[in-house]
Amino acid sequence: ALEYYTKALETQQKCLPSNHPDIAACYNNIGIILKHQGNDEDALTYFQRALEMRKQYLPENHIDIADSLN
Repeated sequence: ALEYYTKALETQQKCLPSNHPDIAACYNNIGIILKHQGNDEDALTYFQRALEMRKQYLPENHIDIADSLN
């Protein structure tokens, strides 16, 4: 799954605006996979990136913000 999300992220970064919600979702999903693999340090990096992006276009109490913080 990690390989496919990484490829998806690369494609999204080429085709979408840099702050697109789908890119943030992909960062978050990669973070979830890494966390499940026990790679907490790298997972945190992806979760933080997703959170930074989501804070740019979502209200503070949005469920996707909470998802990134969880």
